[in-house]
Amino acid sequence: MTIGANKLVLAQVTGITPAHPAELADVQDEVRQQVQNIKLTKLVDESLAMLENRMKAGADFATLAKLAGATIKTSGLVERAGSIEGFGLASAAEEIFRKNPGEMAGPIRAGGSAFFMKLEAKTPADLTELASQREQLLTDLKNRRARDRRAVFIDGILQKLVKEKKVKIYEDNINRLVGTFRS
Repeated sequence: MTIGANKLVLAQVTGITPAHPAELADVQDEVRQQVQNIKLTKLVDESLAMLENRMKAGADFATLAKLAGATIKTSGLVERAGSIEGFGLASAAEEIFRKNPGEMAGPIRAGGSAFFMKLEAKTPADLTELASQREQLLTDLKNRRARDRRAVFIDGILQKLVKEKKVKIYEDNINRLVGTFRS
């Protein structure tokens, strides 16, 4: 509930229940769901490991898809800064850009899913345009370096303030907040 500024709220506490261990009946559904999630994660990891071993042993891409019960989707040519339909940002699949045509990579985890990819074709970079794009590339690199340095600087200041006890970081609150985003 959100109460705006300049508002007055009166409340009466009618009872306080002291902290106590939860009864199984109260949390049974949550416990069951957590156990199922753990078992599901283990099964998925085992399946991915099996598929990865088959891939490394030289299995055909279509065979891997059939074993996984998945469908093969083909995208057009993709740049590293672009996106892959059904997958997301191509930069998340950096591994596939280091492969040669015909080679496979995986499992690549993205968006709560795991992907196996096969590189069909690779177009070499057109170096004739490098001279015209040089300034833009240099600017991008300088900006990236500046962002990284700023992040390190801010982290250093934060650590100093924590050490001097001018700032307190409540890890439990941060973990709880991060947990709400994961759910």
